[in-house]
Amino acid sequence: MNTSLQKIKNVSRFGSSIATTLLVAMPFFYIAKWIFIDHSIIKQLSGLGICFAIKGPTAFVKPWMISWTPGLKLFGLGADLIGHLPVWMGLLVLKLIFKNYSEGNIFTATNARCYQYLAGIFLLNAIVFKPIFDTMMVLVATLHNPPGQRILSIAFTVTNIQDILWGGVVIIIAWVMSEASKLQEEQQLTI
Repeated sequence: MNTSLQKIKNVSRFGSSIATTLLVAMPFFYIAKWIFIDHSIIKQLSGLGICFAIKGPTAFVKPWMISWTPGLKLFGLGADLIGHLPVWMGLLVLKLIFKNYSEGNIFTATNARCYQYLAGIFLLNAIVFKPIFDTMMVLVATLHNPPGQRILSIAFTVTNIQDILWGGVVIIIAWVMSEASKLQEEQQLTI
């Protein structure tokens, strides 16, 4: 067997197992983060630069500065899950691509479609998910404020533009994969 193809298969199996691990572990991470957000360990980890802050419209809000209610924690968890839905969808698509590669199916129309889906996920993230996530997180960070000091903001930032650019790059890769699959089919039909 071709050693290059065998290497691709082995790396793809490894990539698939990493994608599976992330698909399973990420929800647990977000749930734990929101359960323990008001715990003193979060403040200690944040002081070491290990943890997170909530991005507000003008500054980062430190989680230990907020009075967390169970409802606010649940709202924050929901925002995180919505904001990271494109990551899970992308991991599912990558898992399918890795599965195809591990079976030796490299330049196929199926893989080209998978790359098109991946490009669509980047674009959806930039246009829909990221603005919703950012808006919800600003609400999470300011909902504990007294009436009149709560903030609702919708933003379109550099990260949105980056996702649109990445989506464009992946669209080009999908097109190249589609053309390569056509060439491979023609080559297989040639006697």
